[in-house]
Amino acid sequence: MKKAFDFPRARPGLDRISSVVGSSHARQRLDVYLTGTFEGYSRSFLQSLIRRGSVLIDGHPVRPSHKLSAGEEVAIILPGGAPMVPEEMPIDVLLEDEFLVAVNKRPGVVMHPARGHISGTLLNGLLHRYADLIDRPDFHLGALHRLDAGTSGAVLWAREAAAHRFLARQFEKRQVAKTYVAVVHGAPVESRFEVDSPLGVDPKDRRRIAVDGRGSRRALTSFEVLATGSLGEPMALVMAKPQTGRSHQIRVHLAHVGHPVVGDVVYGGRRENARGEALIGRQALHSRVIGFIHPADRSWREVVAPLHADMESLCVRAGLGVSCDGRWSGGRTEEVGT
Repeated sequence: MKKAFDFPRARPGLDRISSVVGSSHARQRLDVYLTGTFEGYSRSFLQSLIRRGSVLIDGHPVRPSHKLSAGEEVAIILPGGAPMVPEEMPIDVLLEDEFLVAVNKRPGVVMHPARGHISGTLLNGLLHRYADLIDRPDFHLGALHRLDAGTSGAVLWAREAAAHRFLARQFEKRQVAKTYVAVVHGAPVESRFEVDSPLGVDPKDRRRIAVDGRGSRRALTSFEVLATGSLGEPMALVMAKPQTGRSHQIRVHLAHVGHPVVGDVVYGGRRENARGEALIGRQALHSRVIGFIHPADRSWREVVAPLHADMESLCVRAGLGVSCDGRWSGGRTEEVGT
């Protein structure tokens, strides 16, 4: 269980994180909502933050028993902890302006400092990138969504407080278009299919997610098979579009229909084939495209993240290379309307 000192240190621009309550959480107790949102933190610790006024609803402190309403903004003022140290690291920036930055996250990189990962995170690297701005009173840097350490690809951060609120509402209302690609074991029979199976915490292992697990909520993912091939066994390259935003959603849904992500040992994938040949050292899942309304001019933007070398190599060796390289062409960012 995480402790108070695991929270990122409060500092100008990094002193609060916020979210907008969706209709699915209406009438839920505030402390229950926080426990579900910040996995691994105990309810008692989060209740202590509420009691000392560090959790605000629409700018006002409330009690732990407060019942949420759709559209309310929940903000947490982060407590002190280990200081966030800027660290130089390679960062593949896809789009950057004064309002936001989109990054093609490398596989194996953790988003934020946490137990076991107090350095070397993407946040540390971005703080180094903006080291000359950190001391400004209006400095802001906040992740709008998360990718697992083993998942690569496009991830979006806000660089301005109002932009953060504007973009966060899009994520909460499912207005952001997210497209992933994955290499899976086997070849799905249907070229297009949906998985509509509720997800919750695995009652046997709280670190895993399971279909019909504890506290399940609806989860819907649309899939399309882009190519089939083999590497000592049948494989397929699939495109996934999550219609909901549950933890490990794509990975669990693919495993549920008998096609786990290659390399995803948590949910039945393997890192070697039957001949003992190496496939990939992590789950072959990549956040390919993020589409959103830009907070500055309200234009629709799509940020496209190229595959990383390990997943591209897997695709080529399995005969999936044409789809990997040619399914999307052109530049890294596109404007698709106003």
